[in-house]
Amino acid sequence: MIFVGSGEVLAFIEDGPHGGETLFIDAGSDGLPPQEIELSNPGALLRPFEESSLRHSTSVPTATYRLVQQSPRERSGYVYKLVRS
Repeated sequence: MIFVGSGEVLAFIEDGPHGGETLFIDAGSDGLPPQEIELSNPGALLRPFEESSLRHSTSVPTATYRLVQQSPRERSGYVYKLVRS
């Protein structure tokens, strides 16, 4: 297992809106990486007038990634691939 800090693991996002990013994510209570993670879509920004009127009624668009493997030796961490956006 590859731990970064207390209760964190390193995740490499292989594709999708966050493709190529490496980030720290919280490990599960068992210390293992989660099977799926959900991240907000960086390109799905609301215009200012929409943001103020929808702040409490609309969720931010997200992308869901699934754990596929521990990453190769050149990267430490776990690899996640896009499931749905």
